[in-house]
Amino acid sequence: MTLSILFIPITTFFCSFQAIFWHKFSTNNDPHHKFCDEEWCGYLKAKKNNTNYDHTPHGLPRTVMNEIKPVFDSMCSKQSLMRVVNGSTQNANEAFHSLIWTMSPKHKASSEVTFNIACCLAVSIFNDGYYKLGKTKEKD
Repeated sequence: MTLSILFIPITTFFCSFQAIFWHKFSTNNDPHHKFCDEEWCGYLKAKKNNTNYDHTPHGLPRTVMNEIKPVFDSMCSKQSLMRVVNGSTQNANEAFHSLIWTMSPKHKASSEVTFNIACCLAVSIFNDGYYKLGKTKEKD
């Protein structure tokens, strides 16, 4: 996850992430919308307008949400979020690694040559963008 934030307080960012989880965790019998914003939350809009709201279409099963929770908490902890405030990124290497693994997926067997080519292409794309690949092709 690569995020960039410009001058947003960490508490606002934290609450936004919590809203994602708890909104999906909610059921008709057990709503959890304290982090939600009335601007986008259908439940809060319905509550304000005194109308019924059905969580069923967008809710995820509790067993799934319980499995997701530890990973979600780790990724959205205030400590993790501190790494992305003030316009920085969580991990500068993620974009580079993503390029490599897109061209040479971890889950598929590939030769050392294929991996080396993927690394060279990723370096070129990461440093100069896809424009560089067009220039390289024109030289041939």
